[in-house]
Formats: sequence, structure tokens, C-alpha cells
Amino acid sequence: MMRLTPHFLLLLTSLFSSAVYAAEETNWRSVVITNEQGLSNSAINSVFRDSRGFMWFGTWDGLNRYDGKSIKTFYPDIYDDSAISNNIIRKMLEDGNGNLWVVTERGLNRYSHDKESFSSWFTEYPELSLREHSLKASIGDEGQIWIKAYGLGVFKYDPDLGDFKQVLIPCFED
Repeated sequence: MMRLTPHFLLLLTSLFSSAVYAAEETNWRSVVITNEQGLSNSAINSVFRDSRGFMWFGTWDGLNRYDGKSIKTFYPDIYDDSAISNNIIRKMLEDGNGNLWVVTERGLNRYSHDKESFSSWFTEYPELSLREHSLKASIGDEGQIWIKAYGLGVFKYDPDLGDFKQVLIPCFED
């Protein structure tokens, strides 16, 4: 009679778990999205899937939201304060409250799902757009958004104020 060793049982369990996991993952489908389907530009800088299931594509010419059937593109508009601040999209992230944040070449934007509009920050610093990636964003451990702006410092979003507060870091004052 064959004796099952702990190593063999671990291997068997691992193979079975992998097979079950692979079977669950077979529901994925591939879709080709190009300019012909409505993508604003074929040069994609960033891809993000939000908690609502939308796929977001940040390009050199606009922010694209894909719902599985169609694409909606968001462009800047100098006559509309609720438009995205710039057409060059660098990064997208989602905070702990489900807010979509979009880093552009000229500022940071928070998307309002209800109004399909944007609120913008750091747009009053034209020097940020002179240097690529001068505005960086990340989500903290507690789901809050942090910003590093080249030459300006580090900032943390304060939801009570509805604005960013500079965070002074000892030993990094310059």
C-alpha cells in the first residue's frame, strides 16, 4: 500500500487548489479597444479598474472610461471649472472612500461619479507641468491620498477641509 507523505499531500493540495483557482478565472474575456472604438489616443500612460467595475485609460489626449460596452472621454475645457485639468493623464488611484483621483500633467483631479465632473488641485503651479512626473500621488494605509509636488513638498488630503494640508517632515525642510 502506498504511504502518503506530508510532502506529497502538500503537492496534491497545491495542485488541486491551483486547478480550482484556474477554473474560477476562466470567466475573463478579452476585448480589443482602439481609436476605432472611441479611445482618445493609442498612447496609454495608465490603466485602472475602479471599485465600480469601470476601466479607466489615461492617455496623452484625455481620460477614457470604459463600461464594457462604450467609452466616454473626458477632456480639459478652459471655460469649464468642472472639467479635468489637463489632457495628459499620468496616473489614476482610488481612495478608501471610492473617490477616483487622476494625476495629470497639470494638477490633481477628483472625479465625481454622480455629476461626471472633476474638482482640481495644484493647477495654479505652472512650473509643475514643466517637469515630467513632478506631481506624484499615492494612497496611504488608511485610504487617504498623499501628494508629492516637486518644489512644493508633501501634502495630505483632509476630507473635513475638502483640501490638502502640507505635511512638514523633520530633516527635509528644503
